[in-house]
Amino acid sequence: MTEAPTPAAGSRRTLRILRTALLVLAIFLIAAIVVWVLDGGGGGGGGKGEFDEALPGAPRIVSAGELREAAAASPVPVYWAGRRPGAELELSEAAAARSYVRYLSGGAEAGDPKPAYLTVGTYRLPHAYKQLKADAKSSGGKLRKAPHGLRAWQDASSPTSVYLAKPGAAFQVEVYDPSPKQALAVAVSPQLQPVR
Repeated sequence: MTEAPTPAAGSRRTLRILRTALLVLAIFLIAAIVVWVLDGGGGGGGGKGEFDEALPGAPRIVSAGELREAAAASPVPVYWAGRRPGAELELSEAAAARSYVRYLSGGAEAGDPKPAYLTVGTYRLPHAYKQLKADAKSSGGKLRKAPHGLRAWQDASSPTSVYLAKPGAAFQVEVYDPSPKQALAVAVSPQLQPVR
């Protein structure tokens, strides 16, 4: 007779799946808002120039300097994987509690809904390290050392994301890549660091 999974393990897994689904939904919603704004907001005016700036939090292509300015204004560190040849930096922010740096390539535009790009997310999360340890333990996994005092965990049931935190920090970093191997390589490389 097999034992049923514990309710705590099931709820953690459900929470991770829900978090990933919400991230994908947020990306689609942001892309829809960007298309709506660029299309004139559906107000019938139709002329360009009605909106001079992107909506707060909307994905936008930024230079490394603009990324540094945004990071300096954020109450939570903004992590990235450094410059990547052939990739443009896309920054999305959500109410100073989350930031996403995506590496767009192949002519992709800001807000591209495809989950085909390396993405580094930084989230405000009280007790992030404690939560990371609990998630790793409940999955039977273990934490790996990563540069800059971070510890990394890759969930075998969702290996395209690697989660990182460090003791005493109130934020979590997530490295996403369509390739689980690449997600882990970026997560444990010294290139993953706060924007300075």
